[in-house]
Amino acid sequence: MQLPLKVFSWDVKLSKLIYKYLGKSVMQLLSLFTNILMCMIILYLVFYDRSALILTLVLWILSLVLQRIFYRPRPYLYLNVDLQTTTPKNHSFPSSHTIISIGLFLAYHHLPISYLLWIIPFLRVFTLRHWLSDILITILLCIVPYPVLNWLF
Repeated sequence: MQLPLKVFSWDVKLSKLIYKYLGKSVMQLLSLFTNILMCMIILYLVFYDRSALILTLVLWILSLVLQRIFYRPRPYLYLNVDLQTTTPKNHSFPSSHTIISIGLFLAYHHLPISYLLWIIPFLRVFTLRHWLSDILITILLCIVPYPVLNWLF
């Protein structure tokens, strides 16, 4: 059984505004940039930091489990927008990209370059893959338990 999550009216207004002013071609470029950035991060982890790679896999699996529990359509599906790209058809909440990028940021916040990881979640909003509320709630889900997990481990 899946728990349906409400789509907020402000989420819809923001996504319509983004679609109106950015258009498909800019959204496709931002999507490509996001995917390249995520691939670069994963390749770095594969070759240089296996423990962070394991953390990333655990976070990704957690996000997939949560997506099976909660049902919320992706903005481009809700707005009936054809992005003309290969786009995920699964649910929008929580954002796997956000869980991974914020999880890695929390693990590597001592490195200045880690602050670039904050770009990824918001690019997902600009590409109509996620609602802004998906991103904000997912960030809270990552940050709130961090002090406890940091203390335990």
